[in-house]
Amino acid sequence: MQIAVVGIIIAAVVGIFAIGTFFLNLARRVGDVRDARLQTSQQEFRNVRQFLNEKRHSLTEQAYGYYGENPEFVRTLQCEVGQKFLTTNVLARSTWIPEDPLPLGSVHLRRLPGTQKNYSAVVRKAKAFWPYESTSARYPNYHEATASLDRPRLWENRDSFAIAKVDVTGSDYELSFRTGKYFDHLDTGEALAYELAATQWQAIRGGKGSYLTSKELQKKLKCRRAIGSPPDFSRRCGVVGINTLTIFDADSAPRFIMHHRKGGNVALAGDMHGVVPAGEFQPAIVQEGIITDALEWDEIVRRDFDLWLNIMREGNEEILGAPEITYTEPYVDVEPFKSLNAARTSGKLKTYFLGFVLDPLSLKPDVLTACVFKGKSFSDIFSKVLQPGATRVNAEGDLDFGRDNAGIRFDEHHVEEYVSTRNTFPAGKACLVLLAR
Repeated sequence: MQIAVVGIIIAAVVGIFAIGTFFLNLARRVGDVRDARLQTSQQEFRNVRQFLNEKRHSLTEQAYGYYGENPEFVRTLQCEVGQKFLTTNVLARSTWIPEDPLPLGSVHLRRLPGTQKNYSAVVRKAKAFWPYESTSARYPNYHEATASLDRPRLWENRDSFAIAKVDVTGSDYELSFRTGKYFDHLDTGEALAYELAATQWQAIRGGKGSYLTSKELQKKLKCRRAIGSPPDFSRRCGVVGINTLTIFDADSAPRFIMHHRKGGNVALAGDMHGVVPAGEFQPAIVQEGIITDALEWDEIVRRDFDLWLNIMREGNEEILGAPEITYTEPYVDVEPFKSLNAARTSGKLKTYFLGFVLDPLSLKPDVLTACVFKGKSFSDIFSKVLQPGATRVNAEGDLDFGRDNAGIRFDEHHVEEYVSTRNTFPAGKACLVLLAR
């Protein structure tokens, strides 16, 4: 009897051990699968980010196709330069682009109270595209995945001016803004670009082996559908960029400058060309821990809530390679700002508003402007960058001053090059066409 009991106990122990071993091996296999999924998803995220940068031009055309030939949104701009007839598309309401360039000062800005933040539904729609942060959970949004897995050199969650409304009555333009965060723009704007890129990347690598059609994309892009109509800014943080085409020697041999953004330096749209200066519409940079009073911060915002001040600051950074202005600097009273204001007052520098558009891939809002310098006003102010051997590299990339380093001639050959053949931002193309027409 005792022998039988001992046998039963031994059998039970062996059985328990076998069962334990089975579940331990199962847990290990599940853990291995989850570890593999974690590594695969993170590498895929990096791959798609690279694909997005490399194929941004073709993906932009696909985004235009997504919105179709809707005259309310997709418009074709055209100009005639010399013997060349050039066209480019923009995503905009018909009223957002004036028939002729308007004086920059005629555009009215209105600052609305509060910070609009109603993005949770949109962010949730995109969550399936984000890589795994751990073996059991995905990253909650696009910017956190980027910061962890593919962080660019310039990476700051700056306070910015986000568009709330565009009102146009005849030739009167009023742009209304709220304060927003740059990372909110990434999560509700650049995330749309990533979603489209990931969808096409998976289609190419999967069974289809080719890009999805516009009709097929309509069913796949859940985050883009959740955003709704492009001119509706209520479901995303529309941090505005200001793109300025700089023309100098305008009354003799007009020339311009372009900017090549380096992929590893910037948060988005690396290895593309754009007009210069260009940048986010933001107050001057604030050093951490400096601001202690809400009223003090509000004063900074009021001071810098101005398109022209933003253009000057970006020109100082991108053309002269100067560091960013901090809020404590009374920059309006020093060079080159003092001379730029003087040139504008005297008429040697004309500043224009060309229109308001959306990038079709990310739906990023862009204000299109131009600075036209007459005589030697540009070379007097920016002589440093025109000197032989001058450094034309800045924090975001490098400047293109043409083969002779004296500016790119504003003629049919070079305008066509940047509108039709170069990997140029839609906003940059639009600036060139709108000023040339």
